[in-house]
Amino acid sequence: KACFCLFSFHTPQSMSNLPKAADEETIKANESLRQHQKKQETKLVAQESGEKLALNTGYTRKATVYLKQNTNCEINVDKPCTKVMIESCNGCTIRLNAAINTEVVEFWNCENTTLEIKTKVKTLQADLCKNVTVEFAEKSYFSQIIWAGMENYTILIGSDKLETGIETIDREEVPDFKERFDQFIIRYVKGKLLQELVVRLKNGFPTTEREAAAFDEQKEKNDRLYEAHVRKMLSSGVAGIGEKLEKLNKTEVKKVGRNDACTCGSGKKYKKCCEGKSILETEEAKKQIAEAKEAIEAADAEEKKKTDEIQKLANEVTK
Repeated sequence: KACFCLFSFHTPQSMSNLPKAADEETIKANESLRQHQKKQETKLVAQESGEKLALNTGYTRKATVYLKQNTNCEINVDKPCTKVMIESCNGCTIRLNAAINTEVVEFWNCENTTLEIKTKVKTLQADLCKNVTVEFAEKSYFSQIIWAGMENYTILIGSDKLETGIETIDREEVPDFKERFDQFIIRYVKGKLLQELVVRLKNGFPTTEREAAAFDEQKEKNDRLYEAHVRKMLSSGVAGIGEKLEKLNKTEVKKVGRNDACTCGSGKKYKKCCEGKSILETEEAKKQIAEAKEAIEAADAEEKKKTDEIQKLANEVTK
């Protein structure tokens, strides 16, 4: 018979490995985390062999369904849950037939297993599996797959099929490829099923080279548009804008000793404040730039107000 039970992933022994509290707030936060872990409801099916199981009782929709170390089983998840986790299952067929609240499925260290998805899954995380097939019954159930370290990985989405895995990655395109760690994301882009390498920006944000290039292109375009807008506002003679920006060019550069009070008015010594900064990086320059931007925004608001008034009058005339 299936082994079903409720348990907490973190036993008292594992909780002792949590970071030591540095202050009272950290202690409270850790205690709150422990209480949450104790209350986490989990439906476990573990170490079953050759069974046909239907999960439709014995847990609430708040539970995480956890399938672990099952062999040659047919498992149907027929009742709604919060999340599905599948670990180290071999030769199994697993069907997700009911709603998943978070729309998240994690799938790792499995072999010769088929996962049939008949509900909406926003993110399927698949790692370190061999000879597995994931089948989405309908395209509307699919959003994205993120995978790493997969071998002989087949993905079926409606009538679309993608065969991938570390053996398919071109080492010339990804010269520093780390088989177990580099991640790929699979999504529909402009109607086509596309697989892309996940890269990280300098700030650690995960993206793809295509998205990073598109972002840079859009940013450059926005900068050009903003510059053109500022020039237009200056040439239109809107009061206050030109004068505020011209201050930046008229700022006198005074000779200041390193131990003298900084000219920006911060109260700090020059060497600990604006020394080494360009004129545009000083507090005074930043203030003037901010004032200029405020003047531009005010002019934009006034222009929009006039346009709205004209439109209102036009609407009244046509009634």
